[in-house]
Amino acid sequence: MIYFCQIALCLFFITTNSLFAVHQENKEIKYAILEKKKEARLEHKIKYLRKRLTHEYCNLDEEVTDEFLKNELEKVDFWYGRSFAHLATLIVMQERINTNETHLIITKKSIKNGINEYLSNEKMLKLNVKIETNEERQERHHKENMMANIIGHVLSAIINNL
Repeated sequence: MIYFCQIALCLFFITTNSLFAVHQENKEIKYAILEKKKEARLEHKIKYLRKRLTHEYCNLDEEVTDEFLKNELEKVDFWYGRSFAHLATLIVMQERINTNETHLIITKKSIKNGINEYLSNEKMLKLNVKIETNEERQERHHKENMMANIIGHVLSAIINNL
């Protein structure tokens, strides 16, 4: 009986260790896949930003490389295409304010300043958001509905008296 328990215990340890090894291997594969996806998204962001910053009135400086853009865009966690459009507009507007030329050359400095300005604007917007509780939200909706009803009654009274 003791011999059987020892064998069962050994088989249990062998099974759990092999399952743990498979689990660790799957985790490493998963992290590698996630890292590849992150790199692909970053490459897409770089290509999209280059596209938004180069047109007939604006070009990027030769010093602005993909490596530089990659380092700058890694500061940002999560962006949509609309954010890139706003960022590109902000960079171009700042460069247009600083120079009087009709054809703009976007430099590293203007890209850094634009990203920092955009991040500070986003941070300020997030700080100004007031989080309301369910009770506050219900009270606000109640007041809005009461005002809408009062306005509706006043307008209907005015229309009826005409």
